[in-house]
Amino acid sequence: MKTTLWLATAQSSQRDMLLSLQALKPDYNLHIIASHTHDRPEILSLADESFQEPRDNPVPFVVENAIKHGAKVLLTGRNGIEYEPYRKQLEKAGV
Repeated sequence: MKTTLWLATAQSSQRDMLLSLQALKPDYNLHIIASHTHDRPEILSLADESFQEPRDNPVPFVVENAIKHGAKVLLTGRNGIEYEPYRKQLEKAGV
């Protein structure tokens, strides 16, 4: 069974985290999604799938698409507090 992980804008180590997760793929069945509010090909190209987040209010976009794409893990870094109002919606969807 494939596990989908979503790394949203917010962690300064997003690129390093993506490289580490890609290194785990030979041992784990992972699908890695990344998103960013800026055009960051050096980051987003490291994901299996990537999205450009809207610059204004990206949280609803990330939540909706994480659910739509079956993410089981959503990493939001320092912006985690902005996702708290969506916690129940994410939990209900299995994220």
